[in-house]
Amino acid sequence: MAAVVDSGPISIPVVADIDGVYINVVTGAAGVPAPAGWDINPYRTGTAGFNFFFANTPAGSGGCVVAAAACVALPDGSTVGPASTYQAGVVSGLNFRTAGDRNLGFRFQNEATGAVNYGYAIIRNSNNADPTLAGFPASVIRLVYDNAGVAIVLGPPPAADLALTQTNNATGSALLIGNTFEKTLTVTNSGPAAATGITVTDTLPAQLAFVSSNCGATAVGQTVTYTIASLANAAASSCVLTVRVATAGTITNTASITASTPPDPTPANNTSSLQIGPTGGGIAQVPVPALDRNMVLVLLGLVSAFGMLALRQRQV
Repeated sequence: MAAVVDSGPISIPVVADIDGVYINVVTGAAGVPAPAGWDINPYRTGTAGFNFFFANTPAGSGGCVVAAAACVALPDGSTVGPASTYQAGVVSGLNFRTAGDRNLGFRFQNEATGAVNYGYAIIRNSNNADPTLAGFPASVIRLVYDNAGVAIVLGPPPAADLALTQTNNATGSALLIGNTFEKTLTVTNSGPAAATGITVTDTLPAQLAFVSSNCGATAVGQTVTYTIASLANAAASSCVLTVRVATAGTITNTASITASTPPDPTPANNTSSLQIGPTGGGIAQVPVPALDRNMVLVLLGLVSAFGMLALRQRQV
């Protein structure tokens, strides 16, 4: 299925020697010697510093976007596709020899499909006083490509702005020791991207004990955890936890989103604190069943019998 494949944040160091590092864009394999199906080889020249080498088998399948015989550092919003100009083999890294994070546009043969794909890498370079080490230390921090063989537009990493809120229905007798109430955790996604692999962790205070949930949550001690496989932009997902009041005191309950993909640009709203109570020091009352007609008749009979027995004893 056609899709943009994004590695997300990575860190592939480029060794400052003639080998550098060989990278397979599809598998993410990197190293020296070159992994099978390698596509990009950033390395150090002996005199100029940071440089590139690109695989080109079959001919016309590899190379970076070039201008003036050097790989171009492309701005966000640029398009890399069939209409771009490419050069394979050894290509100058002139535009990648000072400090900064830059987009490198390229084409390569996707060994999984056999098709030529278009993508880009974000290269992180550094300043170096030694001109033969210009651009080093260096690393590749992101790889993105479209596996349909169509052009791709360069841009910042996708983001999913998640937020967590809590509510509860604890009132009156629900706060007595031994009673239960429900608390609801809601995760909302303000996008723009969908989020996957969301983990929510709720640390219950000593006053509460986990009973059950409607979302498959698990508890280890006071730590309750549940996951959300995916959450679309503008969508919300709620989990209802049933908890029991264990001890008296004011409840402060903190829960957080502890994992999600892609990165959340505003993590401050990923934590929610809820105050409840104080819980009562009394014990929850056990309900006493009402007496029906038959039970009343039995009790009256017992009272009458005891009365007759007492009267006879007094007459003896």
